[in-house]
Order: sequence, then structure tokens, then C-alpha cells
Amino acid sequence: MLSDMDGSETFSSVQAELQACFRRLGYRFRAWSFLVVVYAIGLLSFARTGLAGDGRIYLLALLILALILIDARVGFLMGALSLFTFRHYGHLRLRKSASDIEPENIVGGLPVVA
Repeated sequence: MLSDMDGSETFSSVQAELQACFRRLGYRFRAWSFLVVVYAIGLLSFARTGLAGDGRIYLLALLILALILIDARVGFLMGALSLFTFRHYGHLRLRKSASDIEPENIVGGLPVVA
């Protein structure tokens, strides 16, 4: 059985290595790219395990990281994005359009839609 963070660890380590190599990039660009990676990891985990997994923690941590790294306006934006994601996923679950992705349907850390 695959762990919750199977492909996400590779994705985040590649992103960290790229940011270390390109130090000339501005602080805001690196902070935004880090927030995008955290959101992507949270979204992938949320899609794989639903409300029971770690995706909800990543989406809530996104708000706090944005407040710390950039400013309050971006923190509110990331909070709104997280709430929208929660709402959209809940709406899809109520309509039974979305289900948790089974570990057998994941290839290389990405879900396979048949």
C-alpha cells in the first residue's frame, strides 16, 4: 500500500533543490512558488485521502505560511483558496461525483483517471 505522501516528497524536494540553485530569484517569487507547492501537495493528499488524510492540514497550514512569508493580504487569499477547496470537495462528495483515489490507481505519485 502506498503512503499518503508517495509522490509529494519527490515533488517538494525537487522544488527545494531548484530554489537553492537559483538564489538570484527574488524572495517573493520563491515564497510564492513554495506556497504553490504546499497547495499542490495538500490538494493531491486531499484528493487521495479526503478529510481523513493530511491534505486538510496542508491547506490550513497554507494560510499560516502565507501570513509568515509574505503578508496578511496573501494570507487571506490563501485562506479563501483553502476554504474554496474544502467547499468544492465537499460539494462533489455530496453529489457523489468525487471519491477518494484508491492507492492502486496511483502511478508515480499522480492519480490515473480511467
